[in-house]
Amino acid sequence: MPGVLHYAVIFVKKNQNSRERENIMAKVCDISGRHAQAGRWTRHPHSGSWAHRAPQKARRFQVNLQSVTIQTPKGKVKIKVAARMLTSRNFQAIVAGQKQLPAHLLK
Repeated sequence: MPGVLHYAVIFVKKNQNSRERENIMAKVCDISGRHAQAGRWTRHPHSGSWAHRAPQKARRFQVNLQSVTIQTPKGKVKIKVAARMLTSRNFQAIVAGQKQLPAHLLK
């Protein structure tokens, strides 16, 4: 019977982890919608014969997200923006107040 108790404890831990995963937010830019992309990690160049073909592993290219606080008429809003978007005209117009933030980001 001690084995049954052991399996019950593992089951509870799995449930706790799945609850924690529900609270994890996606790494997505709030302005552009950029997100992680799938790719391959290559150890050396693709050259030579078939015997020396480059080994590849799957990987993900994550977005470089930065936290930015923007002043809006309704107050300050903290958003996640891709580093590449920080210098874009679209984002600069939002910061200057010429464009509005997307409706889902306003308080």
